Amino acid sequence: MTLNALILAFVAIYLIILIALKKGWKRISVHHFVKTNTEVNFSIVIPFRNEAKHLESLLDSLRHLDYPDENYEVLFVNDFSEDNSADLIENYISKFHKSHYKLLQLTDNDGFGKKMAITKAINHSKNEWILCTDADCEVPPEWLKILSSFIIKNKPEMVTMPVRFKGNNSFFIKAQNLEFMSLIGLGAALIQLKKPHLCNGANLAYSAKAFKEVNGFIGNEHIASGDDIFLLKKISKKYPGKVMFLKNNEIVVLTSAVQNVYELLQQRKRWIAKTTKDSFSSMIFPLFVWLFHISILSFAIASTFYPVLSKSVVILFSAKIIGEALFILPVLKFFKLKQLFRSYLPTAFIYIFYVSFLPLLSVFSKPDWKNRKV
Repeated sequence: MTLNALILAFVAIYLIILIALKKGWKRISVHHFVKTNTEVNFSIVIPFRNEAKHLESLLDSLRHLDYPDENYEVLFVNDFSEDNSADLIENYISKFHKSHYKLLQLTDNDGFGKKMAITKAINHSKNEWILCTDADCEVPPEWLKILSSFIIKNKPEMVTMPVRFKGNNSFFIKAQNLEFMSLIGLGAALIQLKKPHLCNGANLAYSAKAFKEVNGFIGNEHIASGDDIFLLKKISKKYPGKVMFLKNNEIVVLTSAVQNVYELLQQRKRWIAKTTKDSFSSMIFPLFVWLFHISILSFAIASTFYPVLSKSVVILFSAKIIGEALFILPVLKFFKLKQLFRSYLPTAFIYIFYVSFLPLLSVFSKPDWKNRKV
């Protein structure tokens, strides 16, 4: 096979994958809230470590939930915070008389980390559905109402939901949001195509029964990240077809974007760490994406010495730009974020370097998280 034929085959595979993902996204039915005679009871689980600067926004958003107090509880779990996060939560519970809010503390016997915090909360929960978010998030007022109606209608065992970053004024935030929304769309499309691979623990619900029947995080508790993806895989295997994406633009949870390149690299290294612990078959797609991007970069460098390769660079880069745009545009349009597409071209160019080198960086250095090496 000639080099040109090999490149065209590479491009064809990439475009076929992106077209399939676009179709998967479009096939997901939009869920509209319908009032029901019953309400699902939720235990909202929020692990935290050193989140004092974010808690006020989270607590304020929780206070505006449009849902009966008797149908949900909020379980905060302190993962050995070194700031006054726990005091802020205790003061809030006392000030607003939130008897359905509880503050739990991890102990040395529990261990540490997000998975241990979630497990402790579930062991103390009283409701049939667990709903997870993070301490640096803001939740929408209709969150529980829409989710409850979806569960009653569809009878799932796990529901994945959208997350996006707060604000979009700087290019740095816009680029993160573009990547984040593409990952949300990718995760949703893969679930629709019966190939669940991605979800986000900042907006994730599952039945307490399913969590216990798959033995929670046992088997991957030693991996710091992955409280979302590993559980997604286990529940989808135990309950085929019972993992669903809730497509509704009023249920988006807002989370804090990282503020500098160092924090971005640490966060992405944590994300990569959990995907590299997956099965080989699940690694084929991300490996292909990495090879596609590093091929663009490699041919671009080589073309400075061998100009004949410039045509290959143009073909590969054009396929990336066109194919990824066809996929991400419907996702942005649905979530009313189409304005982010103005930053698409420069972001796509930067991401060739980002996608090529970040996995290699992750191999040689461990990520930091809240003053911990993970």
